[in-house]
Amino acid sequence: MGQIFYVAPSIGFVALFGGLALVLASLGLLLVMWGWRTKRLRYTIIASAIFFIISSVLGFVVASSYMVRISIEEDYITIEAPPAFISTSIAWDEIEKTYIIDWKVENDYQPVMRELGIEFLDYRVGRFTLSNGVSAIILATDSRNLVIQTRDGRLFMISLEEFDELAASFRGKFITSQKEA
Repeated sequence: MGQIFYVAPSIGFVALFGGLALVLASLGLLLVMWGWRTKRLRYTIIASAIFFIISSVLGFVVASSYMVRISIEEDYITIEAPPAFISTSIAWDEIEKTYIIDWKVENDYQPVMRELGIEFLDYRVGRFTLSNGVSAIILATDSRNLVIQTRDGRLFMISLEEFDELAASFRGKFITSQKEA
């Protein structure tokens, strides 16, 4: 097998957070130059450091969102989401069932609270509480998701641009491919 699927953020996400990081870094640089010229260096260095720290965090969020991926191997699946500090492997025999849902149609699967991660429009990466009270790891660019439920009760929801290829790689491994009541 050896397939790798990436969950890439939208252009709006990159433009907003990347642009904000650039603006804050530029303001920090301008503050240092202004403080140097006016001899008020102490306060401008502190303010500039704050701007640089915030812009670095935003830069990390943007850069790490391009590293969110799902690797499907012969014996296991690896899910890596650096913005939410998630890295986990699931053996094929740990998976109880998989099914496809749309959380706009099935309201029980609607993410209602972010526990840890990023949320921007339909782009969600991290751990979320669903409207049914269950905690799930979500890597999604859309409301239509492949749900992986493990035998120990963990829930993973995955959606990406190559959704049909991702779903096809699971259909070959599992008898259950649709949600059971």
